[in-house]
Amino acid sequence: MDNINNIIESQFFNNCPTSAIVFEDKDLKKIVNVSANIKTLTSYDKNEFLLNNILFQNLIEKSDLEEILKVFSTNTNNNFELPIFTITDKKKKHKHIKANANIENGFYVLFLNDITNEYKAKKANNIDSVLYLLPDLLWMKDKDGTYLNCNKKFEEFFGAKKEQIIGKTDYDFVDKQLGDFFRKHDLEAMNSNIPVSNFEELTFSNDKHKEYCLTIKTKMLDENNELSGILGIARDISEIKKLQDTLEAEKVKYKKLLEQSSDAIFIVDENAKVIEVSKEFCKVLGYTKKEALNLYVWDFEAIHKKEQIKENIKKDLKSPMGFESKYITKDGLLIDVSIKITSIKINHKAYTYSSFRDITKEKELQDKILKQKNEFESIFNYSQDSIVIIDFNFKILNFNDAFIKLTTYEKEEINNLCYIDLIIKEDKTKFLNAIHNASKLGHSEYFEKSILVKENRRIIVSICISSLPNKDNFLLTIKDITSKKTLEKQSKLASMGEMIGNIAHQWRQPLSVITMNASGLKLQSQLNTLEQKDIDTCVDSIMKQAKYLSNTIDNFRNFIKGNKDEIIQVSIKEVIEDTLTLVQASLKNNYIQAILDIDDYKIYGNKNELIEAFINIINNSKDALKQNVKNESDRFIFIKTVKHKNELELLIYDSALGIPDNIIDKIFEPYFTTKHKSNGTGLGLAIVDRVLRQRHNAQINVFNKEFVYNNITYKGCCFSIVFKE
Repeated sequence: MDNINNIIESQFFNNCPTSAIVFEDKDLKKIVNVSANIKTLTSYDKNEFLLNNILFQNLIEKSDLEEILKVFSTNTNNNFELPIFTITDKKKKHKHIKANANIENGFYVLFLNDITNEYKAKKANNIDSVLYLLPDLLWMKDKDGTYLNCNKKFEEFFGAKKEQIIGKTDYDFVDKQLGDFFRKHDLEAMNSNIPVSNFEELTFSNDKHKEYCLTIKTKMLDENNELSGILGIARDISEIKKLQDTLEAEKVKYKKLLEQSSDAIFIVDENAKVIEVSKEFCKVLGYTKKEALNLYVWDFEAIHKKEQIKENIKKDLKSPMGFESKYITKDGLLIDVSIKITSIKINHKAYTYSSFRDITKEKELQDKILKQKNEFESIFNYSQDSIVIIDFNFKILNFNDAFIKLTTYEKEEINNLCYIDLIIKEDKTKFLNAIHNASKLGHSEYFEKSILVKENRRIIVSICISSLPNKDNFLLTIKDITSKKTLEKQSKLASMGEMIGNIAHQWRQPLSVITMNASGLKLQSQLNTLEQKDIDTCVDSIMKQAKYLSNTIDNFRNFIKGNKDEIIQVSIKEVIEDTLTLVQASLKNNYIQAILDIDDYKIYGNKNELIEAFINIINNSKDALKQNVKNESDRFIFIKTVKHKNELELLIYDSALGIPDNIIDKIFEPYFTTKHKSNGTGLGLAIVDRVLRQRHNAQINVFNKEFVYNNITYKGCCFSIVFKE
């Protein structure tokens, strides 16, 4: 015992820089002595160790202690090396220890060396070797954004070697904008307790190629759990991005297919449950999309039974299968449909893609044609419509008496005619296309064209063409619709009658002023109080009113007799003012205020036709205001111009609460009216549409509009008319 103590005191504990601890047992639980420099290693002094025999064990990581004790229990040598272990000193710092054990005279002496720095350096070197060759960009920065390390891929990004990058910041390699972007995400990572990520496109300096990267940054902590910087890694996901873009494009196309397809589309799973529908599906069957997605095919299929539907769905259809059936709408209506189904796979799962068209009208027409075929001989001669049978060369083979009456030709003359010669040049292409469709589909829809009858008289007809069963001949059913134009003229005359009434009302006040001035002059003359200035004043007033009356007559005469074919440059402001001159009395009688915000722009047009169109729009608003707005102080019509580059937009809108959504798309259809038959022909807005679209190549849209006027919110119908310069 004295020998070992002498050795410890003189050789190891006083002069050796290595810390040492002497134990009585190999379990390291009884400390005999420790070297004076133990405090440098553990931050505990010598007395603390001598007073607490298990203090040393408490410093060692549990797993490391088990390994050390295992070595002591199995070792047979007096001098041996222990595996490297980790201790936690009094200041809570972790240190890596290399220890040698010496057994002498039954005592166990441990010589402890702090190799923390060497251990970390070696470990870092090993990690560096692996990370340097990673295919991802890898880098480390301190808190100030100065680079501490990076790998080969990152060198390629900056176009510099690691040695040139370390110690510098982003601003030494990229512009300020990109440097600020990097710094912003660095700060986010340092202030977050979890890694942060972002997507960015990086341009590599070495060869200027670009990579779309997912960048992840996380803060780094030192041994004292304090922020030391950030670790960043960026992975090239360009191919994934391309795939995502492709998928997104496909998704857009898929959505457009569903939204814009003229066919109704639905997709069902293997259980015949609807999982997707198009807009047309909902429109035809009357369901909302939410309702449709809760349907099974047998909920709307009227002919095929549940078992047959399931059997069709189970088939692996390599090519589309088509058939006809009947579907039931939400309202219980039975419609004829033409269906095509095919098998598809989405994410490796089997589905059935189905599309259908409502062919109810086609079926009705086919049934009608079939019925006509069976009854043809009985109705041919008694039909009020003209019926003509022609061959592929347009030779007239047969016709009824109505056709003779329509054309005013004699029967013998018609026998020598070729039907194509009756059609005006402009409509021949339309007719030939209809013949082609009829030969292909069996019939054509009704279409309008002009034909020349006897003495070159032109009439307008509506024609339906059907292919006869022998496929060589065609049956033409012809309706004379010339009277439609007559109704349009009647509509114009009705407007004129209303305007005459308006003019008569407008004249009352000027005539009253003229009468009062004349009476005043006469009275002053009788009283001998008449002076020259009184005469001048009265004459000026009378002349002013007479000029107003004259202008009113001129405007009305120009509207009635103006050139309807002449297209010239006109002032939109002047057109609106002349329009209001003709309707202002009617507006005033109904307590309607016209609010104008018009600039004097020039457009090409026919002034009288434009006035006619605008009168119809204003009258439409007037009628709506009379019907819908009981408070007369809330009756407004606004007229406004807006300039857009090479276009002029004219807005005419009212405060009449708007048009119901279910009819707003129909208002330009001929004969469509919401008024009583005695109050409207249904041609007013149809004329507006024809004048503006066909004659003036303008775009016209109608929609409901909410707006604020005098701090009050109103709703009304707005007509947007866009003229091109």
